[in-house]
Amino acid sequence: MTMKPMLLAALLLGAMAAQGSEAAERGQTPFKVSYRCADHRALSVVYPAYADAEREPIRLNWRGKVYRLKPASAGSGARYVNLQLVWWSKGETGFLTTRGGRMLVRDCHEVSSKPLG
Repeated sequence: MTMKPMLLAALLLGAMAAQGSEAAERGQTPFKVSYRCADHRALSVVYPAYADAEREPIRLNWRGKVYRLKPASAGSGARYVNLQLVWWSKGETGFLTTRGGRMLVRDCHEVSSKPLG
């Protein structure tokens, strides 16, 4: 093997290992995701560790308030609800509505994610 293919292989393996460790951290600890949404709005969500995601609530920070939303059934992606709000997320995107279906924040895209604790 020449030097260039060896270097390329080492770089690819390093990148894969880095992605794997980030996914492992998300799986074992709660993590905070910051979103940038339409109309220059922003919100953040603290998600539980993946192992606890089906039973633990999220903490959604929007417009200076923190809301606790419980997991709810969803056909695709993840859905969290409380008496006032519904947060839908799928992959790195999401949107926020009232419980009655009025759109509050749309086209939210993940801009950062970090493990907590």
